[in-house]
Amino acid sequence: MPKIQEMPSEQYKVNLRVPLDMHSKLAHHINVTDTGDLIQLSFFEVIFPILSDVTTEAEKEAIKSSGLVATCVSKVNIPKEKFSEFVKLLSRFEKRSQK
Repeated sequence: MPKIQEMPSEQYKVNLRVPLDMHSKLAHHINVTDTGDLIQLSFFEVIFPILSDVTTEAEKEAIKSSGLVATCVSKVNIPKEKFSEFVKLLSRFEKRSQK
């Protein structure tokens, strides 16, 4: 787990940059882990099986019993002291989407 770097007390302007080759993934599931100093968010994309009209009931049952595969597409570590701020920001978006 990476160490938390102490930030200087001065404020800095942050220039956000998203690389052109950065891929976007759909996250169906999230796992939240408390690692001590950090809260780790792991995002997972479910890989759905291809089903067709010729898929048998036995094949569907086999998929149900074995489960779906979910691949981790991103992990984000947030310092604990910033986590409540992060949650507040997300809740603002949730409130907007419910209107």
